[in-house]
Amino acid sequence: MPHQTNLETVLAELDTLDTEIKKTSNSNLKVIVQSLKTPLEWLDLSQDAVCTLPAGQHSQLIHDAAWKKHIWIVCQHIIPQWAFLLEPSSVYRPLLITTFMGNSDCEPSICLAMALTSLPVVLECLSIENNVSISALEVYAQLLKHFISSKLLYIYMSTDYTTPSLLMKRESLCSHLCSISARLGNTFGIDYHISDSIEKEWYLDKHFYPTLSRHLIQTIIALEENKVPRFYIGFAADLLAKMIRQGYAEICIKAMYPPVLTHVKQSKNQQAYSLWPSLWDKSECMSTVHGVSKAMLYYLKNRLVEADKNTSNDPSLIQSLAFDMAAVYFGSSNDSAESMKRMKAFVHYSILDLASERWADVRVLRLTLAAVVYAAGVGTDKEPCLSERALSVLCYAFETAANRWKESVFIEHSSEKEREYISSALLIVTSYLDKETLKESVAKTFLMGGISHYFSSADIRIAKLGVTVAEGVSECMDDPESRFVCGILDKETDHHFFQIKSLITAKDAICQLEEREIDLDTRAAEEEIEDEEPEDAKEMDPDARMEAESDSDLEPYLMEEESDEEGHKEKLKPPAYMLDLIGYLGDHDDPVKLDIGLSAAEAMIRQKTGLGSEIAENSIQVASLLIRLPETYQLTDFRKRQQGALVALIAAAPETLTSYIIDQIYDRNTSNGQKQALLISVSLAARELAGWTQDGSPQTLDTPYIENTQYPIDTHKMIKPIGKVRVFSHSSEIEQKRKRSTKSNKLNGLAHTTFFSPLLLGWWEGVQRKPRWWVGNDKMLMERFIMALNVIMDSATNTLDKRQIVADYFEFCSSLRHINSTQGVKRALLLGLDIIINTSYRQQESILVDLFPRQLAETQGWLQNILDNSNEDALKEQAIRLLTSIMTLSLKLDKIQ
Repeated sequence: MPHQTNLETVLAELDTLDTEIKKTSNSNLKVIVQSLKTPLEWLDLSQDAVCTLPAGQHSQLIHDAAWKKHIWIVCQHIIPQWAFLLEPSSVYRPLLITTFMGNSDCEPSICLAMALTSLPVVLECLSIENNVSISALEVYAQLLKHFISSKLLYIYMSTDYTTPSLLMKRESLCSHLCSISARLGNTFGIDYHISDSIEKEWYLDKHFYPTLSRHLIQTIIALEENKVPRFYIGFAADLLAKMIRQGYAEICIKAMYPPVLTHVKQSKNQQAYSLWPSLWDKSECMSTVHGVSKAMLYYLKNRLVEADKNTSNDPSLIQSLAFDMAAVYFGSSNDSAESMKRMKAFVHYSILDLASERWADVRVLRLTLAAVVYAAGVGTDKEPCLSERALSVLCYAFETAANRWKESVFIEHSSEKEREYISSALLIVTSYLDKETLKESVAKTFLMGGISHYFSSADIRIAKLGVTVAEGVSECMDDPESRFVCGILDKETDHHFFQIKSLITAKDAICQLEEREIDLDTRAAEEEIEDEEPEDAKEMDPDARMEAESDSDLEPYLMEEESDEEGHKEKLKPPAYMLDLIGYLGDHDDPVKLDIGLSAAEAMIRQKTGLGSEIAENSIQVASLLIRLPETYQLTDFRKRQQGALVALIAAAPETLTSYIIDQIYDRNTSNGQKQALLISVSLAARELAGWTQDGSPQTLDTPYIENTQYPIDTHKMIKPIGKVRVFSHSSEIEQKRKRSTKSNKLNGLAHTTFFSPLLLGWWEGVQRKPRWWVGNDKMLMERFIMALNVIMDSATNTLDKRQIVADYFEFCSSLRHINSTQGVKRALLLGLDIIINTSYRQQESILVDLFPRQLAETQGWLQNILDNSNEDALKEQAIRLLTSIMTLSLKLDKIQ
């Protein structure tokens, strides 16, 4: 039976133990073990304790400055010198862990006090210890890993932080937990190269924050099941808000959303529907407004993209995702004013603020509005119908979109992506409203009066967008005989605007969808029957490959000079369909199939371009496989064939695929080499769509009829014509040849909206957040990015997008003039300016001066600055040529001086 002692005696003995450790640099093992074990005996955390403190004084010992000093001694002296004895398999490892965070026999309050004391000390040691061995650093890392375990999170969150001092400790604890990844990343990144071991990678942000997020959700569910009072929501919201402020909202929500959705679906307790909305609401109040909702929509958008890659074109996918989001983000529908306010704020943010986000598109809008309708309530009498609360939210959404859509400043100065996004939102909301409600909303917002601003625009695409919205709203609101029909939209050339107009039928939340399980089963059964071939048919097929039976003595064998790979390659035929190509490129374990698929990809894609929907339906999946092809097999001309296939694929389906390719350029999981290849592929695809060939010359757009061609005449064979001479005209034949030889510029209408603008949107997002994987952080990649913009701008010279592209490029160039960039980046920027002056507006100098006087003046000043400060002759020569071009513009140059 251990005897008890008092706090004063314990503090004196603890000071003696620590002093003995500090005196000798190489203490013996017995002293080390005693310094770890004795303090635990005082806290009654050791099975063979000899002397213990009274239970009431345990907390006093932990909160005393002597205990913190003891933790410092362990971190600075014991761990660096005895790390080899503190590995996970060591018998002394439990003593170390218990010293820092207690054990299962410890009271929760004592564990919390020990963790609050130990965690800052360990993190500080990582910053000040310079000459520590790798094994000691690993001990520090493994200790920190325990601090984010589900067990300790349960203790952290089950504490009621009511007093101001406890609230400060909670905030400090959350900050320390979220700093573990950065501290360990800096330490290990400096000391040695990170290996592929899981134990060394868990602290990387892409692993650490998803793990912490999953543990957080699991702990909340456990606390809810144990019916613990919900004061733990405060700690969870504080921790989540800290991760959002650090910029990890997307990867946290990606890890949290599936378990939350599972809990909501499986929970029989109605209070579970209010649990998660309160967490999201409090965390957004502590961090970024709508930080959770934005990350959640981003996650669901990626779910839709993954569905596209898997070619599962499920019409009810948006509906099901919206229903799930309504349950996860909004919870159960109720009539509270706070719930209505939250839904309207979500709609306002999704329509107005997300318009400038590169990844937000029409499907995000459909998902957003359907989720709000489900959250507000949908009636189910005979068919789905809107509740009054849902109708109120949709009317607010219509007013929000209409007021922004009709603003003259928005029309003239917003990007085309933003205009189409707001227009799409307006039409999607229109699809939900009945005629009477729609008429009231249109009259309230004076929408039809704002359409005149679109008609008066000098940009034909702005005018067509106004016509699209006007016709769509009128079709839903007016009777057939009084509908607005302008007639300027052509079904052959304005397919994109007709797609926008079709959104007047996109009421996903209240549309009826047939049951699909029976259809899928029937289709699968039919495919299985079709795949079964009768045995007699196989025997009678003269083209079938002869296969020897397994028990035959006449089994073929390879010749000495024939390798297994060559034999395997002879058996494989090139893929004939896109699904076959997906199978070849997806088999990463068979280099022969990869080689055959990669060789056949470009030719097959070009062969199928314009034929049916096979390429459009499978383009994203094929592109994903081409991008992620393994490079370990060292295939011949790997990059060349990969690039050729990607260029052909983008040129075949630019509207479908380009946005996905640009998303991969800005994706954190894409390597710099892959990003360079993608930028090259995008620029070459733009040139191909513009009609440029690989040798740099444009394709012949017209085959002129050559008059006055001299032909040799043999006068000896000329005879007098007999009968009446008839004259035949070949003008119709010549005209038909001219029509067949004339090729339209396929880049027209796509250069800005599909290629140039999405690339720049991703750039501006990176400027704001500056993640490590942003293209602007790598100088070579940045130069390639600018060159891609130059190629697209050069290819768009004869398109209607030229003016907007040049304006955006001037703005982009202006943002880079005053940063410390490389000579290569400056040369790329000067090349772009040269394209504007000497190619895009060649023989149109007066138009260039009238449109961009300020930009030309700023460019002239920048070029003069380069001449004064640069030491590179090539850069100076390039600047001199540009200055000469500007100085030789028309007499209107006086406007910019």
